[in-house]
Amino acid sequence: MNKAIDPIEQKIKQWKENLAELGKRNRLLHFQKDQKSTTEIPIPAAEIFEKLVIQEKSISLNNLTTDDTENLIINKNLTALYKDARETFEQKGVNVLFIALGTLKWNFKEKPREEIISPIILIPIELDKPPRKKEYSLLSTDESIFINPALTLKLKYDYGIILDEEINIDKDLDYQKLLDRVSQHQDISKRINNNNWKIEDTTYLALFERKKVSMIKDLEYLQEAGTKINNPILLGLANNRKLYESSIPKIIPPENLDECILPSSALQVLEADSSQQQVIEAAISGMSFIVQGPPGTGKSQTIVNLIAELIGQNKKVLVVAEKPVALQVVFDRLNKSGLEEAIINFSNQDIGKKKNFAKYLKNYRKDYEQIYEELDLNYIFYELTSSRQRLNQHSTMLHQKWQPIGKSTFELYGELLRLQRECSYEIRFTFRNINEWSYIQLAQAKNLIDKLIQFYPFIKCQQKTVWQQSNLTTLNSQKREEIYEGIDKLSQHIKLVRETGDELAILLSQQTSQTLEELEFIVNAGHHIANFPLEKRRHQKQGEFENVFVQTTGFIDIPKVPKFWISNSNIKLLWDLLSELENDYNLEQEYSNNLASKYRNSFFSQNLRTVLSICRGWGIFRWFSPKYWENKRKILNYRKSKRYCSDKNLINDLEKAVKIQKIKSKLRDNNYRPRLAFENFFIGDKPDFFSIKIALLWFDELIKYQLSKKSISELIYSENSRRELINALDKLNWQKNLKEINNEFEILRDYFDYPEKMINGSNSYFNKIPINEIEKFLEKAANELDLFREWLDYQENIKQLKNMGLESFLDKIKEGDASPNVWSTIFEKKFLLLLVTIYLRQQC
Repeated sequence: MNKAIDPIEQKIKQWKENLAELGKRNRLLHFQKDQKSTTEIPIPAAEIFEKLVIQEKSISLNNLTTDDTENLIINKNLTALYKDARETFEQKGVNVLFIALGTLKWNFKEKPREEIISPIILIPIELDKPPRKKEYSLLSTDESIFINPALTLKLKYDYGIILDEEINIDKDLDYQKLLDRVSQHQDISKRINNNNWKIEDTTYLALFERKKVSMIKDLEYLQEAGTKINNPILLGLANNRKLYESSIPKIIPPENLDECILPSSALQVLEADSSQQQVIEAAISGMSFIVQGPPGTGKSQTIVNLIAELIGQNKKVLVVAEKPVALQVVFDRLNKSGLEEAIINFSNQDIGKKKNFAKYLKNYRKDYEQIYEELDLNYIFYELTSSRQRLNQHSTMLHQKWQPIGKSTFELYGELLRLQRECSYEIRFTFRNINEWSYIQLAQAKNLIDKLIQFYPFIKCQQKTVWQQSNLTTLNSQKREEIYEGIDKLSQHIKLVRETGDELAILLSQQTSQTLEELEFIVNAGHHIANFPLEKRRHQKQGEFENVFVQTTGFIDIPKVPKFWISNSNIKLLWDLLSELENDYNLEQEYSNNLASKYRNSFFSQNLRTVLSICRGWGIFRWFSPKYWENKRKILNYRKSKRYCSDKNLINDLEKAVKIQKIKSKLRDNNYRPRLAFENFFIGDKPDFFSIKIALLWFDELIKYQLSKKSISELIYSENSRRELINALDKLNWQKNLKEINNEFEILRDYFDYPEKMINGSNSYFNKIPINEIEKFLEKAANELDLFREWLDYQENIKQLKNMGLESFLDKIKEGDASPNVWSTIFEKKFLLLLVTIYLRQQC
């Protein structure tokens, strides 16, 4: 064996080991149902196969079961699979999401007692999800379905079981036939019958990394065929690059192609640029390489020209493609070029049959020999050479790179023509310093304009958000949650006071409050009624009363204020009666205090009016009357002091005592008007002036609320109604909640300069704005936070475009009716037109 072969054999062994990975780490072999990257789909496998593979229809994954909890779990798993599959595709460009139909329970040969579960049929799929929703559906991809290649390879290595992996999709194919291909295999069936292995009819959605099984099979072919390989490319892959590097021919640079290649030696049948010609010349020289390029760069066209060149040299060419469509493209172009007689299309079913192949080959060779003849083209090639020289000179000028755009006039004009074919819409606008723009700046501007599409409603003023008038310039997730939490707290507090305020309004027979100011009025009225002057009935000696306010409910509360106060609310009359009562009582107290220091208490129980009448009848000769001295002595006996007292002073004292008796009699008289008005405030014959004034002040304040007399009486004199009122006030906790509302509303001022104007467009203060308008605004503000984030992105986009000098363009697209899908094209087309015009003038 050639020593150069050994590295390949060693490398092939290493490649197979690296590619196979036929252990438990491979999910295609060791499939675990309960892993995060797997979810069971409760739909029959046959139904899924029919819809995805045969009918090529989508399958909805919403509400797969009648159990809401199970549906929630499935949806959560689908979200995780959707995210993981998407991330893998974005990073590696590979779809790893599959529907696994059917599983085989079996065991590796090296571990016969350890049960292994492997999926059998794999269908490449993708999950479709509408934006901002968690509703998923299954879609088949354009990739082919296949039997688990890792399973077939492991079965072959461990047990010598060879499965037919080829799957031809037709209308007669169904899931059960594919499953039978495995279950009815002689060796597998025998193990199933012995209860060692088992095939289960299951459906799972899971992530799988496909291993390079086909590459392993190709490597095995090289080994099994016993081929002696001495290929420079394979040797190079095996780190023996000496032969490969020595075999690489010299590549002609694109700019030297016209100098090195005569027109007479070029047998291309289609147009080819310099990069395509370079590929053709490299292939003609025998070089092996890979040609890469995006769609539309002329790869198929280059293949056709390459085939024509090699046919012209009497060489045979084999064209291989993964899909027949690619072969058909090449075949069609060769046909149009008049080379159909030199081509055998193996992808044609008739030609590809062994019984027809020899016949077709003989006919093609005969036709090809008939059309092959030599022509004298020297004159044509001379003209062509001369024309090419002139064109090259012109091309040099056209291909001169202009800075800072980094493009030639030819490149710019080509792009301009392409754009004109794509879009004929024109917009007239201007922008400055166009000749100072680089290609990077152009790409940045196009990217920003493309982003404007998603902001179309903002541009056309079809969509607005209350946050547009805020002073916020950024909105990250943390700030959004902070704002949302603040709005939610304010909404909850307003809802609480509104609902409780409505209860209070009903209790007070008032209309529901429209504003916080009106609500505060009702709350104050409620508190005023709740603080109604009450008398507590206590288990004490009769006659002991106490004037208190409502503080507890431990005793039965008895209102002190008479009912007629409520029904006949003449507060002035009550104050006048209080003044009369005070005058009488104070006069009685004044006289009583004066005489109490002079006379014994028994003095005041005498018939002093008669005594006074007698004394007033005394004349100037009273000293000579024994009766005078007798009466005077009786009076003096009641005096505490034995000092001399004149008749005048005695008469004055008697007059005061008579007035005291008169006032006391009046106070005890049930017809005495102040007594009637303030009966509840008397302790015996003694009025409680403090309680009367408290009650009158309370009543005076109550009248200002202009409440229904009926509702006031009900709340005051019904213990249940009064307790209901107090409970409502306690629930409302007005001062605390009002403070919270004011504090939370002040936070809005951090975001809006004048939030009141934002709410209803007026200059009213917050507590004067209707509560329902405040709640609507808060709900709108909370719901539009995500929209505001989009608006901020829109503003940043607009700002960058304006900084680039595109104000005129922005104004035009706002005013115009051009589709947003062509905005970028319109801009680039106008830009290139102006730039090409400038460069052509400079060249002239």
